[in-house]
Amino acid sequence: MGGWSLTTDGNSFRRDVITVTAVLTLGTVGNAILPIPSAFAVTGATAGTLFLAFVALTNVYTCKLLLRGAVTTGAVDYEGLSHAVGGTLFKLWSEFWIMILLLGTNMGALIQLGEGASFAISNQWPDAPEWLYARHGIAAVIFFTLCVIFPLCMLPNMRKLELVGATGSIILWVLAGAVVIRSCIEGLPALKRRVKNIGVMLSSRSLADVSTAFSLFCFAFYHQVLMLPMLAEMPNEHGTEARNRYNTSVVSKASTLTILVTSGLTYWFSGWFGAALYGYTDTADNILENEWIPGVGTFILNLCVTIYLAISIPPIFHANMHTANKWFIRLTRGRFMNLPWWQRRFISLMSVGLPCLGVALAVPGQSATVLSVTGATGVAMQSYITPVIIHLALYFGKARCQRTPFHRLDASHHDDPEATKHSSSSPKSGNSEVEPMHPSSPSPLLPSAAGAGSAAQAKAALSPSPPSSLPGEEPPAFAEEADLVGFAGVALPQDPEQDEAAEASRVEAETRRRVLHIPSSEMLYAPLPYRREWRHKALEVVYELVLPVVVIAAGLFFSITTLVYLWVPTD
Repeated sequence: MGGWSLTTDGNSFRRDVITVTAVLTLGTVGNAILPIPSAFAVTGATAGTLFLAFVALTNVYTCKLLLRGAVTTGAVDYEGLSHAVGGTLFKLWSEFWIMILLLGTNMGALIQLGEGASFAISNQWPDAPEWLYARHGIAAVIFFTLCVIFPLCMLPNMRKLELVGATGSIILWVLAGAVVIRSCIEGLPALKRRVKNIGVMLSSRSLADVSTAFSLFCFAFYHQVLMLPMLAEMPNEHGTEARNRYNTSVVSKASTLTILVTSGLTYWFSGWFGAALYGYTDTADNILENEWIPGVGTFILNLCVTIYLAISIPPIFHANMHTANKWFIRLTRGRFMNLPWWQRRFISLMSVGLPCLGVALAVPGQSATVLSVTGATGVAMQSYITPVIIHLALYFGKARCQRTPFHRLDASHHDDPEATKHSSSSPKSGNSEVEPMHPSSPSPLLPSAAGAGSAAQAKAALSPSPPSSLPGEEPPAFAEEADLVGFAGVALPQDPEQDEAAEASRVEAETRRRVLHIPSSEMLYAPLPYRREWRHKALEVVYELVLPVVVIAAGLFFSITTLVYLWVPTD
């Protein structure tokens, strides 16, 4: 599994799906598993299972909506999809909530890491120096952040974490197994204390408890913001529609496997059996603060899970740095890309890593609150509400890419007014506009200027596939490559000898885009049809209209109630 395959045979497809699933599982489950038993203890055996299933299926649905939008617009990340649908303001809206989601997740994960280490050390070695476990383990937070998390974050891209993800999954299943075995050995005592029927609730609850628990369930399955950047890292050398659909199909199947199997089953086993052992009053907010293996076993298990937490955080930082990297490119008008790749990565890492570390050290022991707020804000917005908005805009034909004439590059945010005035005749149609283009098309969005010359002359000025980094450098991470060479779906003509004018036009358009420092996510392309053919109209109404309303209503209701009960004192 050494990287992405470039063929589409069955074995390669399965290998690519396994690769993406390993990375998504590492980033999704990570710290999200730790408060799940607490959420089950609050909601109960039956309601917890139903909540978990509802949230899991909802995330499968919204992930498929986002990937469907990516195929339609040709976008390769969340920001690009948001820009294609709603323009610059909607893209900034998405970027803001992505940063809130990922920063909150990283903060909560670092806090949990300290809580687990502190519990293990204080219980196993009571005579250990106090600084090792004081303030919920801030010493462990500093050590693992500087010695494990930050070095892993300097890897070129998330694909490099494939082996790390497989190793982490083993630790995860050992934890879930320990919870199940201990609970069964004890005879599910919390369940027996409440009722004889195993199918009813574990405890009495308030709306505040249920709302908080639902937010934790929502937080547990988010990975939309991790999933879409994976498209930017997958190869697209052929640039055909078939290649775009292949990459999207790989990520779609890996996403479903992650939600329903590697994440969903792990959450259910650890959450249900953990709550059945300790019950409503004794189940800790962090699973590592309960004892699952007697004696030194607890220390070993907590140490392993702490290491797992440390290696599960880098994928989240990678996605966080993906957005920060784009902000630096935009703020410096492209000069940020002149730095060596490792300097760009280091600056992006410090811009998001140091604030997360600072908050984790300032509010130790508050992981449940941090993750509840994150689930009720960033996760609700980017995993439930925004995907539905994108879907409805594309479904009703109101997306920006569906309403824009495709004859120029959108450069309205730049100072050069001439960037919007270039036009010439299409070599094929004879119109004053270039033919509408989708990433699968060889025709460029920008028309060639008069006297552009032959394709050979254009290629001499700019290679059709310019390198994504300087000679001898590592390839850039995330979508930096797309920011340098253009939209990832743009393809060379299938036969340049037969279409030299189109090739020259494409190269000239790419030259102009690079001079203006316009990120690829701000380029629009003619979309493919979004609506599907349905045999039964009723099924279309349910899938395309009713389900989105249910998803957005549930997300808004529990987001608002969670925030209200977190900040308003209740009796």
